[in-house]
Amino acid sequence: MRFLFFISGFFLSLNSYGRVFDFDTQSFSTYLRGSGGYSNLQREAYQGGFPSTIGFNDSNGVSNAYSAEIGFAITKPAFTTRLGIEFLYPYTPGSSNASNASGPLFNVSNFTFSVIPQVDFEIYIKRKPSYRLYVGLGGGYGIAVFKNTITMTAWGNATYPSLQNYIEEATGSGIMGQSYFGIEFPAFDNVSLSLDLGYRYFIASNYTSNRDYTSPLGTFQTGSPIKNADGSARTTDLSGVFMAFNFRFYFNQ
Repeated sequence: MRFLFFISGFFLSLNSYGRVFDFDTQSFSTYLRGSGGYSNLQREAYQGGFPSTIGFNDSNGVSNAYSAEIGFAITKPAFTTRLGIEFLYPYTPGSSNASNASGPLFNVSNFTFSVIPQVDFEIYIKRKPSYRLYVGLGGGYGIAVFKNTITMTAWGNATYPSLQNYIEEATGSGIMGQSYFGIEFPAFDNVSLSLDLGYRYFIASNYTSNRDYTSPLGTFQTGSPIKNADGSARTTDLSGVFMAFNFRFYFNQ
């Protein structure tokens, strides 16, 4: 009896491992994609909210970004169309101290994120049974939010006696465009893995306040435009080079 179980398990194992992933039979998939790379955000989300006489102790602000994306893809012989939604998070390593020539005034903690519905086209430049190479072009319209938590120091209270701890929070938007180069190959069963290297262009503007608050630049009401100290509109550059990995779960293997 044990021998029969062993033989049955052996042939079932052969059948399982004998399945061959065939790119030509795939036409529909869902996917989970993650990326990491650089960001041009730097101090744009918070520096403009202070007079030019105030400096920051951090060297260059936010320079890295990570993202996660979910969606589905439709594959044709020559290209794949991806429809998804990406959550982009520029990584802030910690808070920053804002100071003038006399001493520290504020502690600034920044949090920035974006939600980007998008469509991408991946055009195959080389197809083999075990892999396929592609170039990708995509775009979308993203919503960006930044939240700056400002904590006053003793010197800050003395310099700005009318101010208390406050939160500057605003929502903006912009068009995202990206291009990338990638390779896709079977991972296991009906799942493939693709690796991308590319560049994302995304500048968000038209920021309006999500709450009422008073800052060194004055009082802002919910819905009012967010301005920099020089009177210009606040913008955030979330562009940057990225690397991504993408698990695709095919349904017709």
